[in-house]
Amino acid sequence: GLRDPNFLVRCGSAIVLGENKVREAVPDLIEALGDSVASVRVDAAVALGKIGSPEALSALRKLAKDPDATVAYYANWAIEKIYRRKG
Repeated sequence: GLRDPNFLVRCGSAIVLGENKVREAVPDLIEALGDSVASVRVDAAVALGKIGSPEALSALRKLAKDPDATVAYYANWAIEKIYRRKG
């Protein structure tokens, strides 16, 4: 799903993986942070935040500088979620 040619399928896949907290998908979700479509980057960031993946922090910090303000906002949101989970 995350590599599907249709960006809507990629978005939907990221959402489902995040809602179900699929830790095995973290490497693919990190890769999806580099997607050419902003909506996919947002959904991947949200999924990583919901999963609470400390290994995604470096990639999320880079994404927080995304030129798309919505992408940057959700990257920061995910970073906060991960830090809160770590305690």
